[in-house]
Amino acid sequence: MCIGDPWALGEHVAFGDYVRSRGGALLRAAHALTGNRADAEDLVQATLVKAYLSWSNVADPAALDTYVRRVMVEHAHLRMAPAAGGRVPH
Repeated sequence: MCIGDPWALGEHVAFGDYVRSRGGALLRAAHALTGNRADAEDLVQATLVKAYLSWSNVADPAALDTYVRRVMVEHAHLRMAPAAGGRVPH
C-alpha cells in the first residue's frame, strides 16, 4: 500500500496509513535492536510517539521511513546505554 502524499491526506490519516503499512517492518527492526519481542514492542511504541509529534516537520515525504528508523535507533541507543553502564555494547 502506498501512503501517497501525507500532507494531502491529512496528518492523522497519513500517520495511521504509515503505521499500518510499515508497522511489521518496524517491529522486525526493533526486534533486531533489542533481542526480544516485548522490548521491541516498547521501542516501536516510543518511536511512533516521537515520530507522530514531529510528523508535520518532516519536509520530504519520501524520507519518512528513514526518519522513523533513525528515531528508533537513537531511542534504542538511549535505552541500552544505562544498562551497559553508560557504554553501548558493540
